[in-house]
This record gives sequence, structure tokens and C-alpha cells, in this order.
Amino acid sequence: SQQPTLIKTTDVGSKLKKIQEFDGRLMASKEKIPGEFIDSWTDFLENEKMDLDGKFGPINAVVNIKDEIFCLQDTAVAHIAINPRVQVTGNDAIGLELGVGGVLHDYSYKSTTIGCLNKWGVVTSENSFYFIDLINRGIMSFDGTSVKKLSDLQGFHHELLNRMNYDELKIDNGVLGTGVSLGYNPVNSDVYFSFLQSTDGFTLSFNEKVNSFVSYYDYVPAWYINKGSVLISTNPNNTQLWEHFKGTP
Repeated sequence: SQQPTLIKTTDVGSKLKKIQEFDGRLMASKEKIPGEFIDSWTDFLENEKMDLDGKFGPINAVVNIKDEIFCLQDTAVAHIAINPRVQVTGNDAIGLELGVGGVLHDYSYKSTTIGCLNKWGVVTSENSFYFIDLINRGIMSFDGTSVKKLSDLQGFHHELLNRMNYDELKIDNGVLGTGVSLGYNPVNSDVYFSFLQSTDGFTLSFNEKVNSFVSYYDYVPAWYINKGSVLISTNPNNTQLWEHFKGTP
């Protein structure tokens, strides 16, 4: 009276394509604790995952400004709510903090028309971050509340529209001479935008104190390195490091 144990199975088929890459996903690890034996930053939590809207492209850069996290996609800027807390005062005048219990809570888009294609096309200052938008052919700024087309406001729309080579700048490899590189000098509050192109590479500088573009420069480094008051960049062949504001200009 035993029932037949033969199980019929079928293959998934050759036309089924399994998704292997999740280029719009955020993952959170455990919180870092001083003196721990196992590095918590290597232990990612199973349920702490969040996917952004894929129609705006992959996540190309993650920026931290004023202790807030923002993600830049091809055509969007998203604000990530991480472990949000609300301060509540009870009847006994004792403050309470209400949280959601998770690390990645929610996200909201600050712009769905402006974004960044380059990983190295973003730089942060004290109160804002700047990035280059190749699709809209411009330099953008974000102060934590709204995205502004900085180059258009300063009269550089046609200049960048004519000089930016999209095909070369989208290849994000400054060492090979393509892509963009950005730097920031906190002493003078200067922001440097370098466009690495084979025929017309140039560097443009913006000063936060006067709120205006101030100068072009003849150097187009692949990297900017900033630590404190020291600003270092690479030479054209990427074989030496140069310190700015030292020696003969």
C-alpha cells in the first residue's frame, strides 16, 4: 500500500536569468565597539538591507554631511534615514527617545533629475557637498536641503556644455586620464573640479567665501588628498605627489 516515491522535477530553463548584482542596495553592519575581538564592520546583519529605486540607476557614491547620509545615483539624490530617533518629553518632564529598532529605516529623494555617474566626482566641505553631473553637463551643490545647479547659477552653463566630453568623463579612471577628480582646501575654502580629458583637460576652482568661481588652473591631477591644512595632488604622470602652497608656484 506504499505510495510511489518518484518525484518529477523540471529544470529552471535556459531563458531564466538570475539576478546576481544588486547595485542599488544598501547594507548595514553591526555597530563598532572599542576593544572588540571580532570586527563588527565585517559582520553584516541579515535583515538590514534596503533597495533604492532602480529606475534612477545604481548607487555611484555615498556622502556623509552633517552626520547625515546621502546616496547619489545616475539621476537622483537620496537621503537615507539611519536609526532615526524622536525626542519625547513625558508627564514627569523626563526626556525619552523613541526609535524604530533598525539601522536602515527609510529613504527619501531630494532630486530625481540630478545625479552623479562618477564615484570620484563628489567632494564634501564643511556645510555642503559638490558633485559633477555628466548627464546635465554641470556642477551641482547640495547643502542638506536642496540641490542647486551651481554652474548654471554662476554663468558657466555654455562653458561646461561645450567643453565636457561625456564619452571620456564617464569612464571613471583618473589614473588612465579619464573621468573627474574633486578636491577641497579648508584653509581657503576652495573647491577644485578637474576634468580629465585627452584633448581639453581643465581644472576649475570655486570659492565658498565669495560664492563664486575664481580661477582656472593648468594642472589636472588624478587625485586630491586633503588632511587638515595640507592639500596634496598628483603630477600629470601620477608618479609624484605635490603639496600645494609650498615652494615656487
